[in-house]
Formats: sequence, structure tokens, C-alpha cells
Amino acid sequence: MQWSFLKKLYVSAEIGLATMLSFWLGGLITGFFYTGMPIMGGLWVAISAIIVLQDRKDITEHFAFVRIAGSFVGSVVPGIILSFLPANFYTIFLIVFLTVFICNILNFNEGMRLAALTASVIIAVSLTDPKVAFYMNSASRFVESCCGSFLAILIRYLTHYSIQYLKK
Repeated sequence: MQWSFLKKLYVSAEIGLATMLSFWLGGLITGFFYTGMPIMGGLWVAISAIIVLQDRKDITEHFAFVRIAGSFVGSVVPGIILSFLPANFYTIFLIVFLTVFICNILNFNEGMRLAALTASVIIAVSLTDPKVAFYMNSASRFVESCCGSFLAILIRYLTHYSIQYLKK
């Protein structure tokens, strides 16, 4: 079997495994914070794992850092704003604007879009289910992003070492 074909199988298996495990893990995490939307939690873990999972270990680790730092900013800003303003059309602009502005001030351009994405998902959940406490929503999205990132690193390490073994 040609090595490039085997590598394509590995990448497909990695992303498939990451997605499957993400939905399971995300459902558990979301259930810990609130019981409303376990599928959203699974989806957010899966998105994080898929974004972070790269061809090389060092790049995967770098993307994990960017994802976690971006999610931190993208979770904290809406957590603060939604503590005193309701989620609505106007707060969408305010939250995303402040999230991106903070990333720009910190020269964190690489994570700016991921932070804005995290903030947008928090707003979407708040608009979809207003009963979800803003702090639980923000904390859940951050923890889910971390879990997806760590899951991607774990899968990358496991497949990296199995590929090294097969090359021998």
C-alpha cells in the first residue's frame, strides 16, 4: 500500500475519531454545566478538535494554544457583558466588537477570529435558550474548546507514534 494513501486514511480516521469522541465528550461537559443543549456542546468540542488537529505535532500544539487563548477571550467578554446586558441584536455587535478589539490591542491577530467565533456561539446560545445562565454558557464554551484542543493533541500524538511504528 502506498504511504500517501495510508496517510490519507490516517487523517480521515483522526478527524472521524475526533468528531465522534467530541460529541460524546461535549454532551458530558454540557450536562455538567446545564442540561439544555448537549448537541451544541458536542459540536463545539468537535469544531475545536477539527480546527486544532493539524498534520504535525508542533503545529497541532500551536493551534491548540491559539484556540484556547482565543476561546478564553471569546468567553470572558460575553460573560462580562451578558452579566449586565441582555442578549439581543445590539449586544451581538458590542460583544463581537469588544472581543476583536481586545485581541487587536493584545496583538493576538491569529486568535481574533476564533475569539469572535466563540463569542458569537455564546450569544447564539443565549438567544436560543435565555434560561441558560450567562456564566454557565461562557464557562461551558471555554471548557469545550479546551477539551477539543486536548483531544486533538492526544489523537495527534497517538497517530504520530503509530505512524512512526509503521514506517519501521
